[in-house]
Amino acid sequence: MGSSFSIDAGVEAAEALMRLPEPPSAIFAVNDNTAIGAMSALRRLDLAIPGDVSLVGYNDIPIVSRLGTPMTTVRVPFDQIAVAALDLLNRGPDQGRIRVATPTLIPRRSTASPKRPE
Repeated sequence: MGSSFSIDAGVEAAEALMRLPEPPSAIFAVNDNTAIGAMSALRRLDLAIPGDVSLVGYNDIPIVSRLGTPMTTVRVPFDQIAVAALDLLNRGPDQGRIRVATPTLIPRRSTASPKRPE
């Protein structure tokens, strides 16, 4: 197995998860590459996305919006993180070290809508 953040790692992880006695109905991958690998494995197992398994990636790389089933992902505000890091460097250690950059869920077709109560 390659890097734990690779497409191949996503394939292996999804296959292992789907072999569990009670496989998950959703997978949240560590990044979009592993989610792409998971998507490949799920399709090879003839599982519908999102019908059988919902899938969410992390990073919102450009390709995930263009997949056969556009992937739900979490967009990380890297520009805000960079600005905050530079601000911390310029202000020095006495100006506080905590900064918050809130990620955004980008819903696409790889996740099922919650079922409404009947």
